[in-house]
Amino acid sequence: MAIYTNGILGTFSGKVGPVVGVNYKGTSVMRAAPKKSTKPATPLQLIQQAKMSSVMQLLSPIKELLALYFGTSVDTRSRNNLAVSYFLTEVIKYEAENFVILYEKMMFAQGVLLFLANLECEKNTDNTLQFTWNNNSNQGGTKPTDELIIVVFNSEKEEYVYYSPAGTRADETAIVALPDNYVGDEVYVYAFMAAVNRKSNSSSWCCGKFLVG
Repeated sequence: MAIYTNGILGTFSGKVGPVVGVNYKGTSVMRAAPKKSTKPATPLQLIQQAKMSSVMQLLSPIKELLALYFGTSVDTRSRNNLAVSYFLTEVIKYEAENFVILYEKMMFAQGVLLFLANLECEKNTDNTLQFTWNNNSNQGGTKPTDELIIVVFNSEKEEYVYYSPAGTRADETAIVALPDNYVGDEVYVYAFMAAVNRKSNSSSWCCGKFLVG
């Protein structure tokens, strides 16, 4: 491995012949490209590969949202990388030779903005979700214009729908309609807050599981 400031054509990222260029903690690093292993994967490696594949499949449809709100990029780790790490350690578990998804622990935003006060979510008979909360504007850097973002995950169809924004902190109530084709399916509902300028947001919280119908 070698550290360099100016190559023949300056710094680079990616593979060039037998050499790989990367940025590690703000420093340009050049190292030999890894060789493909000829050894068969161990059972543990196969499990880890399958687990990673499951996480990527779960997060791929919503990666644009994660890129905006999941934590803060650190060095070469993007927000999507941080989300993948969280889901690998906290959300998908390997139990009794099967992968189990802990839906209640799924998160789509991580941040320090204060969340809503006393948020409650109920499903109405017309398959709408009604949210109520107390306005806690102007506490800890919050503003009345902070936006409520709702994420709905259909565990039957393995797809998402999100509402951005569904309301503001000052509204104290919001109603969103679930898709008609979700009737008969179970959905998990998550919510978080984001500043209008997108410079800060809260962590997301699971509001519960609901049967649509």
